[in-house]
Amino acid sequence: MAQTMAYTPGPWATAAHIQHEHGQDYIEVRRMTAGPADEWPLVALATHERTETEKLANARLIAAAPALLEALASLLAKLESDTEVSPEMAAQARAAVEAAQGRD
Repeated sequence: MAQTMAYTPGPWATAAHIQHEHGQDYIEVRRMTAGPADEWPLVALATHERTETEKLANARLIAAAPALLEALASLLAKLESDTEVSPEMAAQARAAVEAAQGRD
Protein backbone atom coordinates (compact mmCIF):
# COMPACT_ATOMS: atom_id res chain seq x y z
CA MET A 1 0.00 0.00 0.00
CA ALA A 2 1.38 3.41 -0.97
CA GLN A 3 2.08 5.83 1.83
CA THR A 4 0.37 9.22 1.66
CA MET A 5 2.77 12.13 2.14
CA ALA A 6 1.70 15.07 4.28
CA TYR A 7 3.96 17.69 2.70
CA THR A 8 3.19 20.09 -0.16
CA PRO A 9 3.86 18.21 -3.40
CA GLY A 10 6.73 19.38 -5.62
CA PRO A 11 8.25 20.68 -7.64
CA TRP A 12 9.49 23.52 -5.45
CA ALA A 13 11.77 26.39 -6.44
CA THR A 14 13.51 29.36 -4.90
CA ALA A 15 11.30 32.19 -6.03
CA ALA A 16 12.28 35.57 -4.62
CA HIS A 17 14.66 37.42 -2.36
CA ILE A 18 12.58 39.75 -0.17
CA GLN A 19 13.65 42.57 2.14
CA HIS A 20 11.17 42.77 5.02
CA GLU A 21 10.12 46.18 6.30
CA HIS A 22 11.90 45.50 9.61
CA GLY A 23 15.22 44.82 7.89
CA GLN A 24 15.04 41.02 7.94
CA ASP A 25 15.62 39.58 4.50
CA TYR A 26 14.70 36.11 3.32
CA ILE A 27 14.45 33.87 0.28
CA GLU A 28 11.08 32.33 -0.56
CA VAL A 29 10.63 28.69 -1.53
CA ARG A 30 7.40 28.18 -3.47
CA ARG A 31 5.56 25.31 -5.15
CA MET A 32 5.86 25.71 -8.91
CA THR A 33 2.42 26.01 -10.52
CA ALA A 34 0.98 27.75 -13.57
CA GLY A 35 1.25 31.52 -13.54
CA PRO A 36 3.86 33.96 -12.30
CA ALA A 37 6.29 32.89 -9.56
CA ASP A 38 5.03 35.51 -7.11
CA GLU A 39 1.63 33.76 -7.17
CA TRP A 40 3.00 30.25 -6.51
CA PRO A 41 1.99 28.85 -3.08
CA LEU A 42 4.57 29.63 -0.38
CA VAL A 43 6.24 26.54 1.11
CA ALA A 44 9.07 27.92 3.26
CA LEU A 45 11.34 30.87 3.98
CA ALA A 46 15.13 30.68 4.26
CA THR A 47 16.02 33.41 6.72
CA HIS A 48 17.67 34.30 10.00
CA GLU A 49 21.06 35.87 10.47
CA ARG A 50 22.96 33.98 7.79
CA THR A 51 25.17 35.09 4.97
CA GLU A 52 23.52 35.58 1.60
CA THR A 53 25.37 32.53 0.26
CA GLU A 54 24.18 30.35 3.14
CA LYS A 55 20.55 31.54 2.85
CA LEU A 56 20.53 30.76 -0.87
CA ALA A 57 22.12 27.33 -0.29
CA ASN A 58 19.51 26.58 2.41
CA ALA A 59 16.68 27.68 0.12
CA ARG A 60 18.00 25.51 -2.74
CA LEU A 61 18.23 22.49 -0.43
CA ILE A 62 14.68 23.05 0.83
CA ALA A 63 13.39 23.51 -2.73
CA ALA A 64 15.07 20.26 -3.84
CA ALA A 65 13.58 18.21 -0.98
CA PRO A 66 10.65 16.66 -2.93
CA ALA A 67 12.89 15.66 -5.85
CA LEU A 68 15.55 14.27 -3.49
CA LEU A 69 12.96 12.23 -1.60
CA GLU A 70 11.43 10.85 -4.79
CA ALA A 71 14.80 9.95 -6.31
CA LEU A 72 16.09 8.29 -3.16
CA ALA A 73 12.84 6.37 -2.60
CA SER A 74 13.06 5.04 -6.17
CA LEU A 75 16.70 4.03 -5.74
CA LEU A 76 15.97 2.36 -2.42
CA ALA A 77 13.11 0.36 -3.92
CA LYS A 78 15.43 -0.86 -6.69
CA LEU A 79 18.24 -1.71 -4.27
CA GLU A 80 15.87 -3.64 -2.02
CA SER A 81 14.62 -5.70 -4.95
CA ASP A 82 18.19 -6.59 -6.02
CA THR A 83 17.70 -5.23 -9.51
CA GLU A 84 19.98 -2.91 -11.38
CA VAL A 85 19.44 0.81 -11.11
CA SER A 86 18.41 2.16 -14.50
CA PRO A 87 20.31 5.01 -16.16
CA GLU A 88 17.11 7.10 -15.95
CA MET A 89 16.87 6.54 -12.20
CA ALA A 90 20.54 7.44 -11.71
CA ALA A 91 20.01 10.60 -13.80
CA GLN A 92 16.97 11.53 -11.70
CA ALA A 93 18.97 11.16 -8.50
CA ARG A 94 21.93 13.08 -9.96
CA ALA A 95 19.64 15.94 -11.11
CA ALA A 96 18.02 16.17 -7.66
CA VAL A 97 21.40 16.31 -5.91
CA GLU A 98 22.71 18.92 -8.37
CA ALA A 99 19.60 21.06 -7.83
CA ALA A 100 20.12 20.90 -4.07
CA GLN A 101 23.73 21.97 -4.60
CA GLY A 102 22.73 24.85 -6.87
CA ARG A 103 24.29 23.29 -9.96
CA ASP A 104 21.07 22.93 -11.98
